[in-house]
Amino acid sequence: MKIAFVNFDDGNGGAAKAAKRLANVLRKQKGYDVDFFVAIKGQDDSNAIQLRGEGTFFRIFNYSKFLYERLYFLFYEASKKVRFNFSPAVSGINLDRHIQLSQYDLIHLHWFNFGLLSLDTFEILLKSGKPIIWTLHDMWAFTGGCHYSLDCEQFKKSCSVCENYLRNPNNSKLALRLQERKEALYGDSKNLTLVTCSKWLQKQANESKILGDKQILQIHNCLENQEFFPMDTREAKVKLSLGEDINYVLFVADSVDNERKGFKYLLESLSYLQNVYFLVIGSVKEQNILETEQLIFLGHVSSTERLRWVYNAASVFVIPSLQDNLPNTILESFACGTPVVGFDNSGISEMISHKETGYLARNRDAKDLANGIDWIVLQNEKSRFIEPCRYFFESHFSEERVAHQYSELYIDAINRNNR
Repeated sequence: MKIAFVNFDDGNGGAAKAAKRLANVLRKQKGYDVDFFVAIKGQDDSNAIQLRGEGTFFRIFNYSKFLYERLYFLFYEASKKVRFNFSPAVSGINLDRHIQLSQYDLIHLHWFNFGLLSLDTFEILLKSGKPIIWTLHDMWAFTGGCHYSLDCEQFKKSCSVCENYLRNPNNSKLALRLQERKEALYGDSKNLTLVTCSKWLQKQANESKILGDKQILQIHNCLENQEFFPMDTREAKVKLSLGEDINYVLFVADSVDNERKGFKYLLESLSYLQNVYFLVIGSVKEQNILETEQLIFLGHVSSTERLRWVYNAASVFVIPSLQDNLPNTILESFACGTPVVGFDNSGISEMISHKETGYLARNRDAKDLANGIDWIVLQNEKSRFIEPCRYFFESHFSEERVAHQYSELYIDAINRNNR
């Protein structure tokens, strides 16, 4: 079976990591040939194919699509803080011109915003007649353009008012136009199968105005079996030149400044904690944050080996996100046997077993977040969590389990399309 994977890039963000891991897992299966197409090739991944062509020139050319989208949204955005949280899908690549679709049995879409596909080029792909699987990594497929709606539930009825992301929420019709256009596209498509990574996202999609009548499947993300595993905590600390007798709490995000990741609640929790230091992975723009004594900033960590050391060096991983689908970081932490503390919301709630594999804190409650960290770090040995964390990971997110589920889905989608 020959499959074309399509994602915006090959390394940055949860969707890219999840898509690349699944592609690698499927390549191990007998009878599968997977090509991984991206608009922006940033990682040193020989398996990724940059659309239009290899090299810097084509990378810049594809990046211009992303810039056009951002400039277009500039006139609508509520503030620069939400600039990358809403995608108008007005610029994109016609895949039919750059991929020989006829040689593939199936197209598997992942995250295709930021100028990879516009709604126009998405429509062209739908009309190709090829069976298409689309794994949703956020809420964009059924909203008026936002990737996460946060406290807004307009997507269940009509995105006629968008207070979180648009400058003139009552007058601008951008969100409503996007929602209506998507509804029309989905209504006409017979060859599209939708998949969510979490039960939470599946529920949101089923409750939405434009996907409520569609069958939406749920299949977890996976990790390759040898990527993350438990190792001696002291050994991991030595490799990272960290103090062997210090308790470290880990926080990971592409951008620490992204408000949805809830870093401000982690900062607030510091006032309730003693004798712990936070390891922070991700980019930071706020200089005053960098000067916080209890925080150790590691920047971006691209090496899987080094990231594995960090998870193992930490006594606990904390994820104070306000809304999230199925964070790869929780999978990685569990695979290393490291417990997780997070807020009781969205897909995070279905991943953490309270006081078994971690601690579910009351939503947006920094003090209870600190209680969870304190409960694990100061009152319990990390070793007691390794077995339940590994068991949960292996029983839900192993490569064999997820590969089998997608294999069955691919065969069914192709058979249905042929009929």
